[in-house]
Parts: sequence; structure tokens; C-alpha cells
Amino acid sequence: MSMAAPVPYLAGRARLGLTWISEPWGVRSVPVRKKVGKKTQTTGYNYYASFAGLLCLGPVQTLHAILVDDELAWNGPLQAGTSDHAEITVEGRGALILYWGTITQTADADLAASGVTHPAYRGQCYAVFNDWLLGENRAQVPNLEFELSRIPVVDWLGTAAALNGEVNPVAALAELFTDSRFGAGLPVTLLDADGWDAVAGQLATDEFSVTVFLDTAKRLDALLNDFLEYLDAALFHTPDGRLSLRLLRDPVGPVTIDTDALLEAPDLTAHGWTETVNEVVVRFRNRDRAWQTDALTWRNPAAYAVTGRPLTQAIECDWITDPAVAWKVAMAYGKSRSLPWLDGRLRVRRGVGGRPASGRHRLAHLRPQRHRRGPLPGAGRRSSGPGLGGGAADRPRGRGPPGG
Repeated sequence: MSMAAPVPYLAGRARLGLTWISEPWGVRSVPVRKKVGKKTQTTGYNYYASFAGLLCLGPVQTLHAILVDDELAWNGPLQAGTSDHAEITVEGRGALILYWGTITQTADADLAASGVTHPAYRGQCYAVFNDWLLGENRAQVPNLEFELSRIPVVDWLGTAAALNGEVNPVAALAELFTDSRFGAGLPVTLLDADGWDAVAGQLATDEFSVTVFLDTAKRLDALLNDFLEYLDAALFHTPDGRLSLRLLRDPVGPVTIDTDALLEAPDLTAHGWTETVNEVVVRFRNRDRAWQTDALTWRNPAAYAVTGRPLTQAIECDWITDPAVAWKVAMAYGKSRSLPWLDGRLRVRRGVGGRPASGRHRLAHLRPQRHRRGPLPGAGRRSSGPGLGGGAADRPRGRGPPGG
């Protein structure tokens, strides 16, 4: 049984292991008798036990599949509907009760028989296995995985939270900002709903979906940085003090600044071909391959011809599971960084460029032109190095099954 383990957060669709909340109880064995020669003899024992495990924060809307030791044992989908739980029979194994993680679910009667007092685990999705077949001559609980979908409920966003079988990342971020159970619990009135919804709508148009899975404790500012890096976005305050969100793109094109608006000489830096990228490797969890770690590579042959050698950028995107989204990220990132660029900053008079700024002067950071060429160039965590490719399976699992 896992003590003081954080409850995993899921927004999207993923295959999850169990965090055990009980030791096995009601353990029993049944002789396995087979005919050996002319006699029927006991050749082993089938072991049975009851146990329970936690999956993630709720409420979960859909159960897609149950896997036992990496083999499909039950196939859905099964929708939660208005019920707090579902009773499921897995052929050849036994019965279980899946609690969807609603705030109205009650304590499980079978779990109460374990000899340990358990709460109702309201707001947490968990499963109770009743007299489950462990296997022949096997007294340990097998590895169990549940394929689940959980879609955040953010009623103040006009854009749908569900996207491409996963979620719109803005919906997940909004939930973590406002949820009072596991998020920051900020009042919605402190947020610029129109600004957040505009970004959500743009990402829906781009079909940029993610599955956010968090199974370790993390500060909100660090988590926020992860989201903003995936989206290439920024938070800012509106004139009335509300927190808003925008993508770091330039929908109106270049801004013309007269020389008399400059308060000092421009501070500019030129970046040459050696600082460009001609190969981008995006590593992600491929849902088409059982959420194994996979990789897609984008290359620019013309840029390679100039440099004469590969200049590789690797991007780790654990929240991306759709190969089409991974390819968009690789292509957008590669196109935005495959040519030399100029960046720097200008100190200009207030209001130049049509954007308000506080104070007498405005410090304008010149984002390179490369950032404006495609959607989502900043997704994921970046690391440089050639020769990166797909790896072995690396999906969330339980904290170690209880044993007999």
C-alpha cells in the first residue's frame, strides 16, 4: 500500500496504473487438479484475493479498456453517465467496481470488509477488485492498467474542453487555476474569460490537443511554465487587473517604428547559420502504439546543404500523444528556426506599436521573425543532440503491486 503518494491528475486520455490503497484481503487458494496418466492429481493452486487501487483525480467520464500484464482483458468504451460507479466483470479474472471519482460517491462496502477503515475517496477515481483471480501458482497481484478519459469541466470557457479525443490545453490550465480541490482555487472573476477563450478557440482551430498527466507534486509556477512552453504563450494583466492569456504570435504583421520614437540606440544581435536548426526530433507518447515513447523527425535539406552537417534540436513532449500534433510541432519549430535571424530590444516611447504599456517608456523585446512563421513553435522541453530516436515503452504504471 502506498502511503502519502500524490493523487495523479489526468486531463485527456491515457493508460494509468494503480496506486494501491489496500493490502490484499480474503486471500484464498483453490487446488488445480489435472489428469496425470491414469490418475487425477493436484498440480498447483489458483490464488484469489480482494484489493483496491487509486487511479486519478475525478470525475472520469470514460473507461476504454483494462489490461492485465500488458494483455487486453476487457474492452469498452463504458461511459460514466450519472452514476457514481460501475460494476464490471472481467472474463476469467473476476469482478470489480470502478468509482468514477464524483463528489457524491459513498464508501465501498467490500473495501470496508478489508479490516481497515477507508473513506469514500470522493473526487478520486479508484477500483475495488473482489475475489480476483491472481493466477495459477501466483500469489502476487498482476500488473493492472486502465485506459481512461477525463475531460475538465470549465463552464466559463465557450470553447469545448474536449478536442481530438483528448483536451484543449487551455481547459486543463484553467481547471488547475480555478479548481478549489486540487488547483489554485482562484475566483473566475480574476481571469479574463474572453482572452482565455480566444486562445482556446485558436488552439481548437489548430487542432492542438494534449493529454496532461501529473503524478508528482509540483509548484504552480513550475507547472505554469510547462504549459506556457507547450503553447508558446504568455500571461498578462488586462487594464482592469484581470489575468489574461495570449499566444506569442503576431497576427497583424510587423510594426513600423519611427527613429524619433527611439530613446536609445537599438541593442540587436545577429545569429548566423551555425545557430540555426535543420533537424527537429519530437519525442512523444504515441497513442497509436500503446502510449510508448516514439519520435518523429523533421528535416530541412536546403538548410543542411548550407551548413554541411546536422544541427539537431530534440523536443520532449510527454503531453502529446497524437502523431499528427507531434508532426505539427516538429514542422513549425523547424521552419521557425532554419534561417538566420536578428533579435534584440528597443527602448521606445510609450504607446508605440499600438500596444499600451505602463510607465513613461516602453521596453520592446524584438522576438525573432522566426517565431511568426508557424503555430506552436515552443511546445515541449528542448534539448540538443544528434541521433535521438524512439525508445522503449515509458508509460505511467502503478507504484508496485501488493504481493502475497
